[in-house]
Amino acid sequence: AFRGLRALNTIKFPATLKSIGGSAFYSCNNLDSLDLSNTQVSELGTRAFYSCSYLRSVSLPASLKKIGSYAFHDCALNSINLSNVETIGDNAFESCNLYDIDLSSAKTIGSKAFTNNATVTIDSSTPAAITANSFTQDTRFIVPSNAYDAFCTASIWRNWANNISMYNVGDDDVKWIYRYLSGTNSMSITSASGYGKNLVIPSFFSHNGSDVPVTQLECSFSRDSIISVTLPSNLKSIGSYMFR
Repeated sequence: AFRGLRALNTIKFPATLKSIGGSAFYSCNNLDSLDLSNTQVSELGTRAFYSCSYLRSVSLPASLKKIGSYAFHDCALNSINLSNVETIGDNAFESCNLYDIDLSSAKTIGSKAFTNNATVTIDSSTPAAITANSFTQDTRFIVPSNAYDAFCTASIWRNWANNISMYNVGDDDVKWIYRYLSGTNSMSITSASGYGKNLVIPSFFSHNGSDVPVTQLECSFSRDSIISVTLPSNLKSIGSYMFR
């Protein structure tokens, strides 16, 4: 439809729009942002925005369920909300600059869909169908604590078992991200957010019906407002620059 229009820099999409076909905006190199949020689009075709090399930001509608193969291949994307998307085709975001990705609704993720070493959040108890190279080897995943074992043992997902962490939101609204150390039956905290000036780091997290001790800290706590810290009772290792 608009393939190769290299001077195109603005598109106003009508609210009635329901789909965008294959190669519709292929190599429209002057596009730097797209807003589809008020449309009814449910599917983006193969290579829909292929090689839109200056495209940095895209706002998608909640109705979008499928992104075709190579749809955003070789774009400059650094931010996109994929939390409602169920199907992501092969190479869909290959060579993009995405580092924080929400794939909570994903059911199928194709080969080389993401080629950056990203952090992927999945708020689901069911692992999606993936290939052995849907993600890079160093991609990290954050899943609900009650889904951790399902992801670590699922076919293909088990290849990333050492890169999968769990999250828990405590009564004080602090969100803790941590990983299970099977060799020592212990936990290592990798990230935290939402804490205040009096920081109390949990001594245990529940896993498979048992309280598993926190023995390592890998994340940093850098808020200037922190005035007191209570460390886990079984702590054995504090990483570099923890309280810098």
